[in-house]
Formats: sequence, C-alpha cells, structure tokens
Amino acid sequence: MKSIKSKEYGRSFLSFILLVLIIFACIFIFYNYFFSKNISDNTLDLSSFESDYPDYKIYHYSQLDDNGKTIYYTILNNIETLKEGNQSISIEINVANGSDAFQNAWDAISLDKPEIFYIDTTNLILESRSFSNLLGQTSYSYVLKPNANSSTYLYKTWSTKFDVDNAINQVESLANQIVSSATGSRYTKVKYIHDYIVSNTSYSNSDDNVSNIYGTLINKKALCEGYSLAFKYLLDKLEIPNVVVYGKGLKDDGTTEEHSWNYVQMENGNWYAVDCTWDDPIVIGGGTLPTKYKYSFFLKGSSTFFKSHQEENYVSSDSVTKTSTYFTYPTLSTTDY
Repeated sequence: MKSIKSKEYGRSFLSFILLVLIIFACIFIFYNYFFSKNISDNTLDLSSFESDYPDYKIYHYSQLDDNGKTIYYTILNNIETLKEGNQSISIEINVANGSDAFQNAWDAISLDKPEIFYIDTTNLILESRSFSNLLGQTSYSYVLKPNANSSTYLYKTWSTKFDVDNAINQVESLANQIVSSATGSRYTKVKYIHDYIVSNTSYSNSDDNVSNIYGTLINKKALCEGYSLAFKYLLDKLEIPNVVVYGKGLKDDGTTEEHSWNYVQMENGNWYAVDCTWDDPIVIGGGTLPTKYKYSFFLKGSSTFFKSHQEENYVSSDSVTKTSTYFTYPTLSTTDY
C-alpha cells in the first residue's frame, strides 16, 4: 500500500508536467500568432499612394501583383535613401522567390518613372532572409543593397547624392524651359515635344546615359529608350496621357530589333503611336532630313504603325520563357490622327 506522501508527490509531479505543457502550448500559440500576424502586416495599404497619380503615370504598376506593387512603392518611398547609392532598404514581401517580383517591379518603374535615371540595377542585389516557425511555416523578407562587386548602384556618371541631385536639377530646369514653350492644343503640345526631341537629339550608343533622359536631354545623345523616356517625361509634365511601349521594330530587310516608342491619348479619347527615334533617322552622308519624313511615325493608328512595329508584352524576358509580368498596352485607334 502506497503512502499518502507518495500519492501527493505523484499528483504534484503530474501537476508540474501539466503546467509545463500549458506553458509550452501558450508559447506555441503566441509564437505562431505573432508569426502569422507579421506575415499579414507585410501587406501595405497602397490606396493613398495610388490616388496620388493619374492612371497613365502608374500604368505598368497597376498591372503588377501585390508583391510587385509593394516593391515598386518601397523603392519610390525610399528614393532619397537610394540616391546615396550605397544604402540598404528593407522590402517586406513574403514570397520565396523575391527576385522575380523585384524584376517585375523594376520593369514597371523603368517605364513609368523616367525621372529615376541614375540607378544601375546591374549593381543591385536583393538579399533574402527567411525565418521558420514551429509548424515549419517560413516567412521571407528582403534587403536591397549594392552587390558584392560594387560599392554603389549609381551609374558611374555620379558618385554621390549631391551629384545625383545636381543632375536631377539640370534635367528639371531644362524640361521646365521646354514645356513652357509647348502651348495651344494637345496636338500642338505633342508636336512641339516630338519636334524638340527629334531636332536636338542624335541617335548614338557612345555615351553612358543613352538609355535615359539625362543622356537625351542633357548630353543630347540617345538610343530608342532615351528618346521614348524623354518624350514621356516631358508629356507627363504637360499632363498629357501617354505610356512607353516596349517591342520590336521591323526593318526593311525583314529582320527585327529591340525597340521602344510611345502611345499618346489625344482629345478624342483615342490612343495613337509616336516613334521619335524613327522620326530622327541617321542621314547617310549628312545633310538635313526633308520635313515630310520627320512625321512618318507621328500619331499613327494601328493599321499604319503595326506594319513596322510589334508590341512585346514581356519586358525582361520573352514570349517563350515568360518569367516576367505580361504587360498590356492601350489599344490604338485603327486610323491615324
């Protein structure tokens, strides 16, 4: 027969075990509750950000998924930090492969925001961090920072935030001068901007900034990206709806080349194509291009324009790999303006 003392000891031991289990269960519950809460808290309320812009100024952003939109917003919200060229920023998305979401977001930014011309994404790395809870669920977060081979993610034209701000001021000052001379109807404004870019830009790949607005407006040298981004930047200042389009140009010999141009919405509500680059061809032997040829690709409808241009919906991949966002574009008017 067991003693009363041994029975009491047994009950105490069981009570202790039960207490330990209860404590463990509480820790487990709260641990996973806050883990799950932190995941849900990563979702930003972007409604106020979106309301700050007309649709055409965030045209590609609007086609991103939630992770892409979060990255896009985070980059814009930290733009002063990014001007430093060597600072890290946290990106709160809970997805296993954040690099795809980042590439999609940057594709959208590069087409929507030509004023961000000083960041070289080839020198950026998205460092991933993960954390697993007791149920085996994994949470992810990311840090955007210079890659291991570079001390900065600024284009080599600029070394400091001071340099970047000076460049921005140069571009802004010239752009304000240009748009102040664009007056009258929407047609005359669009034509003035088109003519300014065509007359003041030389097609070239001999400069570090030929694919951005600094190269086009300040250095006056550009590839097609520079032409189309500068055209957007100036029309945006005039509050004229327009988007940059990525695609292929169909050359006379039947081959294609990577290309970009713009779609513009006119007063009648219809969209028309403008290709400033191809309205500024290189004249063999020098000389001046006859005026009539400067408008071969100005405010054209699909029946004309698509004879020589083909939209590409995957900006950083292709129609075979399909690893990036499928961007759609406004539907062009069938006829020319």
